[in-house]
This record gives sequence, C-alpha cells and structure tokens, in this order.
Amino acid sequence: MLQIKITVYLLCLSQEFSRRLQKVMEDLDVNLVFETISLEQIATLSLGNNDCLFVNQKFLYFEWLDIEFLRKINWVVISENSHVYYKTLVYPPVGYINNNMPANVLISKLIKVHNKLCSNNRTNQNQGLVLPGKTGNKVYLNSSSIQYASALGDHCKVYAILEGKQELDCFTIMMSLKTLEDKLDNNLHFRIHKSHLINYKYLDKIQDLESGEISLLNDITLPLARRRKREFSDFLIASGSSYA
Repeated sequence: MLQIKITVYLLCLSQEFSRRLQKVMEDLDVNLVFETISLEQIATLSLGNNDCLFVNQKFLYFEWLDIEFLRKINWVVISENSHVYYKTLVYPPVGYINNNMPANVLISKLIKVHNKLCSNNRTNQNQGLVLPGKTGNKVYLNSSSIQYASALGDHCKVYAILEGKQELDCFTIMMSLKTLEDKLDNNLHFRIHKSHLINYKYLDKIQDLESGEISLLNDITLPLARRRKREFSDFLIASGSSYA
C-alpha cells in the first residue's frame, strides 16, 4: 500500500471515540497521524492537499463553518445517524463514519478514506495549502503560487502571489518548514537552506552558485547553503530551467 503521510485533525470528537481511532490504528498498515484540535484552532489551521478534517456532525451548522472552506479540504463526517443527508451537500465529505460502528467496520472505513486521500494525492500531487487569511477567511494557495517560504522557529512564513495580484502576500503558518516542504510540489520547490525553500519558477538570477546567494523576483535575495549547491544545480537541470 502506498505510504503517504496523512494528518487527520479531530474536531470536537469525544475522547472515547478519539481513543478508539488510536486503538484501531494499531491494526492498520497506513500512515495516518491523528491530532485533536478545538474550534478555536480552526482559524489558524493549515491543511495540505492530503490532510483531512474529521468533524462531529453537531458542529456542521455553527458559525465557524465556511462552505467554501469545505470545498477546498478533505473532510469526514463523524455521526451517530445515517449519512444520506450529507450526500445533498454542495461539497460532500470524502467519507462518513458512525462513531458506534464495530471495530472491524471502522477499520474498513478508515482504509477507504485513506485510499481516497492517496488517490487524490496522486491525481493532484501536493497541489497546495488551505491557510488562515488575514480577515479570518480561509485562503487557498496553489503550490505554484508560493514563491518562497522561511522558517520561523516551529512555524514558517509563506510568501505567495494570490490570483489577480502582483505583489507578494505573507502568511504565518503553524507548521515547520520541513512539514511544509513535504506538502508542496517537489518538482517546483527546493530547500536551498535550512531556513528557506523556493519555487524555481520565480528565480530572477543566479550570478554564480559559488556566491552562495540567489535572487528571486520582487527583489528577494536568499542564501544558498554550500552543501546544497550541487543538489540545487542538479535540480535545475532536471527541471529544464534556463538557469541550469
């Protein structure tokens, strides 16, 4: 089975059901990581293309729910009732789980959800991120719109050009640069330094790889780690970049 790391965020689920999920994981040959979050954390939640939100059906009608947000993420309804109603939603979930189902059925459901997410990842590999916007709304960033990102302790800053704009927007996201790197398109992005990754499409000039600096559009200059110079050169050649 394809081992793609998938983070599943558990929103307002009972402790009992959360423990059940952790327990059945012992019988699964999949790479699912569960993380419990609260309603307050939704505003700062950043999801990758193959991450998923497990949400208690009771909270689908609260003010926090942004219908457009559901269109841009993978989500699963956790319910005590039939899932028939949810098929009528504009942006239906990728799965439905009854929190009272037997362990063997729960395992089967989780495998189906995992396979759907893996299939989505292969079809739209590392397509982008859903990030908290400055006005409280969620912002979708296509992987190609991200110019570069820089580490900020356990968090990082992402610099991107949103659709219809020319200037860079900056987003602080609650994940490490390594986690972000894993979620982006590795055909576009390269980790040039322990603190920076870039999208090679936004390269402006490389005076000389030996100089240890590269320039991006919008007058951005970033350091290129000495030990990454050869690998970066190979990356540019493989990508067909004119800077190779």
